[in-house]
Amino acid sequence: MPKIQVNDRILQWIVAENGQVSSDYCSCCIVQFQAGASAKPPHSHPDCEEAIYVLSGGGEMLLEGGEARAVTAGTFLLLRKNEIHLLRNTGREVMKAVCFYSSPTDTGKYHFYPMETVERQDNK
Repeated sequence: MPKIQVNDRILQWIVAENGQVSSDYCSCCIVQFQAGASAKPPHSHPDCEEAIYVLSGGGEMLLEGGEARAVTAGTFLLLRKNEIHLLRNTGREVMKAVCFYSSPTDTGKYHFYPMETVERQDNK
């Protein structure tokens, strides 16, 4: 399973057209972030839902409008179709997660958004 660098993260596709196994119905990868790295830019998946299980390390999931959810080893997240998100490592160790997609996908199918999409909007 080749590892590919995508911006600040490393992806290793397990179930994908170029993974160990291919499927007509789903895809899956392992994602790895060094300390301070993130899945920039914020993105969504128009064709599928994404389930993320954090294996090690920790950080936060940023969602559209500035909502932030803490994640640690053992955290499970479910992102609906078109839900804008950005996972980032705020810790000091490597963060690894398994990402499951409800239909085959790859980074070429992601929709990308500006950072402001997931930044906190303070009402003044």
